[in-house]
Amino acid sequence: MAQEKSRIKNHHYILLLVLAVALSYAGPTLLGFKSPRLTPKDALSPLQIKELEAQALREEIVTLNERLAMLVARNKLSEKAQELAVEKSKDAQEAFDDAQDQARLANDAFDEADLKDKEAKQALAYARMTEQQARAALKLASEKEKIAQLALQEAEQLQQEASKALANAQSQSRLANQTLAEIEALEQKIAELNAGLEKEADAQDLADKADTADKDIVYQNRRLPNPGSPVIAFDDRLVPQHNITVLPKDLDTLDVKARKETFIKLLLPLIIQANDVIAGRRDALLQAIEAGDEAVIARLAKLYGLAKFEGDAGALHELLLNRIAPVPNSLALAQAAVESGWGQSRFAKEGNALFGQWAWTADAGIKPLDASNSRAVIRSFATLYDSVFAYMHNLNTHFAYQDFRDVRAQSLADGKVPSGLSLARYLTAYAELGEKYVYTLQAMILHNRFDIYERYQLKS
Repeated sequence: MAQEKSRIKNHHYILLLVLAVALSYAGPTLLGFKSPRLTPKDALSPLQIKELEAQALREEIVTLNERLAMLVARNKLSEKAQELAVEKSKDAQEAFDDAQDQARLANDAFDEADLKDKEAKQALAYARMTEQQARAALKLASEKEKIAQLALQEAEQLQQEASKALANAQSQSRLANQTLAEIEALEQKIAELNAGLEKEADAQDLADKADTADKDIVYQNRRLPNPGSPVIAFDDRLVPQHNITVLPKDLDTLDVKARKETFIKLLLPLIIQANDVIAGRRDALLQAIEAGDEAVIARLAKLYGLAKFEGDAGALHELLLNRIAPVPNSLALAQAAVESGWGQSRFAKEGNALFGQWAWTADAGIKPLDASNSRAVIRSFATLYDSVFAYMHNLNTHFAYQDFRDVRAQSLADGKVPSGLSLARYLTAYAELGEKYVYTLQAMILHNRFDIYERYQLKS
């Protein structure tokens, strides 16, 4: 850059010199001066002519000096402009260099971004392919899971039924042992009551009380007892309601008669109350069938385990009527007395469990001491009424008690009040004892004359 500046200055000096020479010849003409006219030599003296020529030369020199000064000034301005231009050019070059650097950096960044974009697109394509594979695998796993769940549900249902059957057997065996002394006492009293009576009269009396076609119900060659003396727990057929939710703590300290009276006074109002609720549901069902109210029918179907029923409406109505019906008061009292030992069992005291119902989760009840299944517990309840209602719902919905419900439905169709003594015959599946359990229930009903409570009602 310095050499180039020096060359420009030298060029300027040469140009000025040429201009000076040119102006020396052409100056007067360019500046508008006219050559003085020479007079004939005889007009001017030589001295005058010399003076005139000198004067013209001096004027020309002044003019050239002024022109030279102007050119020098312009040259100085040109040099400053050149220097400024050089500086501007330098700045521009530096800016250009910076711009090139920035452009290179931007180009590098663009190349890097383009590379990352390609990598991202490849990763996205791979992710989409992986997602499709994962979805396919998830769908396959979901289908396999559904199949496995169905198989597991079937296996658990079979296990529950088997465990329940075994647990019921064990429970009923214990409860049977608890009531063995009472049964022996009953048998002794039966023998005394049957003394002097003819077998035919006994059979006829049993038929009247049982309201059944079988006139001679026999278990291991032992005839059912004649009716005993009733436990008088109420003055009339109107039973007062109460708000008692648990059994009295001193129940086992009472004598046998007082304990029975207390137990009946506590349980019979709850049994009648639960049956009233069921009867109300039955009336609602009949009204819904007559009015074609499918919403009410659907709610009751769900409540009684028929939500997935695939038959026609008439068949569904018949099944619902078969299930939504009261349980005889006498039968409920007998089962509560047998299953809870008149309220003295540990399950009745600790969990309001009056009917020995089983559950299969640890937090649902009380674990028996000798249960063979680690998951099996005796189902507990918040109140005595909850236990009663759950027991009735069990009889009204479980497949094992279909014969019980069919016979009850026939009695209702015939306009009769279902007999607890008769319906007890269809509860062999309730306990592993089978026929012995039926005999125990029927003996309990007869000995304590629970049949007198069949038509009792709650006081309004």
